[in-house]
Amino acid sequence: MIGKVVVSGISILLVVGIAIGVIAAVHNKGGKEENLTAQAKAVRAICEPTTYKDVCTNSLQNATSTEPKELIKTIAMVTKQALIQAHKFTEDELVKNHAEDVKKKELEYCKKMLNFSLEDIQEFVDEFDSSDFKNLSDKFDDIWQLMTNVWVYQESCLEEIMEEDLKKSIEDGTSDAKKMTSNTLDIVADLNKILSSFGLNFNLTTNLSDHPPSRRLLDVGEPNEFPRWVSAGDRRLLAGRGGIRPDAVVAQDGSGQFRTIKAALAAYNPPKNVKTRKRYIVYIKAGVYRESVTIEKNQYNVFFYGDGAGKTIVTNNKHVFGTNLRTSETGTVTVYGRGFLAKHMSFENTAGPSGHQAVALLIQADLAVVYDCRIDGYQDTLYYNSGRQFFRNCIISGTVDFIFGMGAAVIQNSLIIVRRGNDGQKNTVTADGNSKGKNAHIGLIIQNCKIVPELRLARDAKMKSYLGRPWKQYATTIVRETELGGFIDPEGWMPWQGSSYENTCFYAEYNNRGPAARTNLRVRWKGFKVITNPVEARLYSVGPWIQGYRWLRGTRVPFNL
Repeated sequence: MIGKVVVSGISILLVVGIAIGVIAAVHNKGGKEENLTAQAKAVRAICEPTTYKDVCTNSLQNATSTEPKELIKTIAMVTKQALIQAHKFTEDELVKNHAEDVKKKELEYCKKMLNFSLEDIQEFVDEFDSSDFKNLSDKFDDIWQLMTNVWVYQESCLEEIMEEDLKKSIEDGTSDAKKMTSNTLDIVADLNKILSSFGLNFNLTTNLSDHPPSRRLLDVGEPNEFPRWVSAGDRRLLAGRGGIRPDAVVAQDGSGQFRTIKAALAAYNPPKNVKTRKRYIVYIKAGVYRESVTIEKNQYNVFFYGDGAGKTIVTNNKHVFGTNLRTSETGTVTVYGRGFLAKHMSFENTAGPSGHQAVALLIQADLAVVYDCRIDGYQDTLYYNSGRQFFRNCIISGTVDFIFGMGAAVIQNSLIIVRRGNDGQKNTVTADGNSKGKNAHIGLIIQNCKIVPELRLARDAKMKSYLGRPWKQYATTIVRETELGGFIDPEGWMPWQGSSYENTCFYAEYNNRGPAARTNLRVRWKGFKVITNPVEARLYSVGPWIQGYRWLRGTRVPFNL
């Protein structure tokens, strides 16, 4: 039944062997490159880097252009159509399972994630279509991130489905959208080589391991080392220079416009044109706000600032264990809107170690900055689930996988506190969820931080703690120039139970310090590396990782530029 639904919806993806049949025919006649038609050569060049080549060629079966831009646009449009059909399939499953509360919630979340995918693939098409390759360089990081987001949203959908039969059904019913998304992402990531095969040579930054940083990240003279995508005005807000005029004031004592953060957000109705949206500044006065807050995807450029971490506190205790909640539903603060900023406040989840997954801050949005904040919890405290995210001068605490996600995140100059969990637990600071590999913009960098135990853990020599474990097949985490407390197990990293990701992950350490910084007893995984070359290490910093730019000379971060 599932197969019939998908075939009828997007047969364009499944007519194997029809598209570009001339390629096979020509190869049967001798296979000489010069005998290929211009059309066949163009399609082969576009599809060469893709994971699902037959799906790629089939998606171009009706294309007549030999121009790379038109062919790539066609691929993207077919991807969009596949996502529309995946969304319809999920809706149909929702109708069938509407009486079952747990399945209904899971499918509603899937539907939401597929909506996000559709929004981002359309934005990708619009951005790609409005540029020629000569000026695409300035937009390249953004379109690569958009396609990564489309991938992550689909992964997030599947991650929240617990019932095996339903999960298998959704996997099957949305598999063509997943394959097309994978192919489009492969094409974007390898765009330099593709264009070169067409005789077009542009210096687009596509693969961080192949292309050194080529553009600036920072403006001259900025002392706070924010990424360039943080505007000058936002840097002033975050650095505290100049008067901040809030659009909304939240105060429990009634001295503001609103008594709850939810009410302040409900009053924010941004215009539809994304490019004209201004920042929405919410000043949250000192107090303990027992709320579960969501910044929706259409609520761009929200800025929360408080009276100080530990003074302005947003708190909740939602958790997975013993409830019908999924991890994505437990966030004290959940951010879907692009351009989120936060300063001088605390986000916490007080469910405790017995609550299992219990998120304090979930950011599923691009271009987010969290500065001078506390993020406290136990398991799954900080969920960096998509987009480019930058955390600086923060305190982050937890037990199991407490910094985890599928975004591209950098945590810099921060204090990471490992807490004592329940007896028998093992602590893991990180759990990255890169399921796609180097072509996706996913991974975590911890730079110039301190990783220390809380006092209760420091007194318990039996409880083991590790830097992380690979949540997904291509988990990517780099810990560099960071002080590692002696409580970290000498092996450093531990495997994900029941997996064999040790050979495919990318875990690296560079120039760390402290009692646990010695790497001679680290795990002997194919996927683990000790970086010794500062030129290589430079690739794993704020510059190339979350924007593709360089650091400015004079940064306070101690690494060799």
